Amino acid sequence: LLLSDFGAPATFLRLRTRIWKLMYENLYLELTPDYVRGTDRRLPRKYASMHQLSMNVTNWLNLGIFESTIYAKPERFGVEYLIPVIFYNTAARALGADQKTSLGINFKVIALNHLQVYGQGYFDQLKLSDLGNGYWGNQFGVQLGAKYFNAFTLANLDLQGEANLAR
Repeated sequence: LLLSDFGAPATFLRLRTRIWKLMYENLYLELTPDYVRGTDRRLPRKYASMHQLSMNVTNWLNLGIFESTIYAKPERFGVEYLIPVIFYNTAARALGADQKTSLGINFKVIALNHLQVYGQGYFDQLKLSDLGNGYWGNQFGVQLGAKYFNAFTLANLDLQGEANLAR
C-alpha cells in the first residue's frame, strides 16, 4: 500500500541505515502521470518523501511504522522535504503545510521457514470521532498477504496471495 509495483516509473533516491535491529529507510521520488497528453510536452510533476522505521523484533517477526508525504511544487523538488526525520512532515502538515501526509504500520512474520505472512495498515486524514459516520476524510487501506517459498518442496516454486481493502 505504501508503494505499488504497478505505478508509473519514478526517479528516486533511497537511503538505508541499519543500527542494531533497526532499519531506517528514506525514499525521495519524482512522480509523473502514467499517460501521454501529446508530443513534446512536459508532464506535471509531483514529489514524494517517505520514511520507514522497522525493527527485527525476533528472527521471525519484523514490525514497522511509515510516513508518506506527497506534494506539488512548481518545477522543483522542495529541499525542506529532504529532512530525514520520521514524522517531521506529519508535524508540518498539522501546522498547515500544503501537502498530503499519510501514516501506516506494517509487519512481516516468517513461519516454518517457507511461509511469510505480511500486512500493512495505511491511514490518511483519520478522524476517530467521525469513524463510521460517512466522513469523506477517513481514508484507509489494509493489506494482508502470504508467500509460500519452495512450495511443495519444489525448488524456486513460490506462491503468493494477497488481499487489499482501501477507502
